[in-house]
Amino acid sequence: MKIISKGCYKGSRKYNGDIIGNDKDVYYVIDGSTAVFYDNKFCKTSDLYEYMKLLNKNIKDSGSVIGSLKTGIVNTNANFKGLEKYKEYELPTFTIGAIKEYEDDLEVYVLCDILITILYTDGRIGHFQDKRITVTKRISSDRNKEIREMDATDEEKAKLFLENEQETRKKANAEGGFPVGSTNPNSVDQGYLLRLPKVSIKKILLCSDGVYNWRNAESIDEKFFDKEYLEEQVQEMLKEENRDDLSYMLLEV
Repeated sequence: MKIISKGCYKGSRKYNGDIIGNDKDVYYVIDGSTAVFYDNKFCKTSDLYEYMKLLNKNIKDSGSVIGSLKTGIVNTNANFKGLEKYKEYELPTFTIGAIKEYEDDLEVYVLCDILITILYTDGRIGHFQDKRITVTKRISSDRNKEIREMDATDEEKAKLFLENEQETRKKANAEGGFPVGSTNPNSVDQGYLLRLPKVSIKKILLCSDGVYNWRNAESIDEKFFDKEYLEEQVQEMLKEENRDDLSYMLLEV
């Protein structure tokens, strides 16, 4: 398997919370969730940014997708003394899409809202996404709509928007909430894992919501498996003034 094209671009915020990478036969795109609680508990820059940078260095192929991710989280946590003082949702959380190549098969792994799109050798296209966060997102979006329609100052609205984001984040890996990657290595066990024969797959596209929200997941069609077309679309996305971090990886099997 080889990487045809890849990119990881900072959005409108000060730091890029996304990472992409591969080690041996493991390939991944990971989207760090925007910090909504105090983000300088450990670092002067950004806890999320520094955590994700270290996670990118620490993810090594240990024989399986889940094992590689867990080991990466454990080794990254070792650089942040005092994590146990905080609630899980106050610390970095992240969505994950990953592929592990074996001799005859591929492990396809997704946790939370990374999108993995597969072009099969027979021309079919399959979208793999963890949609368990959908209800929580809808509740948060409805609340934001209520806030926007309030007769309140911009400052008051900003405070309410943040409070809504914090209440949403508290549902991370909580009962009635949504599963997501976190500083708890066992969070990785909640992802969806498929095993597919390599002979049936031609190409794979992993992308963060900074990519598919620009168009929507269903519009990611066969054209996006063409290197030139994909990179042209990415350049168009980068022209947007207010946008999320944007990350993708296109693989050929």
